[in-house]
Amino acid sequence: MTTNPDVAAVAALIAVPARAAILIALMDGRALPAGELARCAALSPQAASAHLNKLVAGGFLLMVSIGRHPARHPHGAGGVAASSQNFFAMSKIPAVTTKTPPKAQNPSI
Repeated sequence: MTTNPDVAAVAALIAVPARAAILIALMDGRALPAGELARCAALSPQAASAHLNKLVAGGFLLMVSIGRHPARHPHGAGGVAASSQNFFAMSKIPAVTTKTPPKAQNPSI
């Protein structure tokens, strides 16, 4: 009997845009507190907590303590960054382009 990874379950977990934004924020390997991840994903603290709990339950993130506040850390060496880059490399879906606000011009220059 062969056991294969449940690709559909993994895809469903990371397909939610808010969770994808959280994972992208963690791609550099740093542990970040929930409040910062909520801001990165443009979520309320309550919504971010629900998404973070699902990512922890799915094995994508670990809870670690940094000072007084718990933070989320990518699971495994290279974890989120390596996995995400592999998914992006395999995908034929074009990257999402977001509009960035224009830089304020300094009239005194």
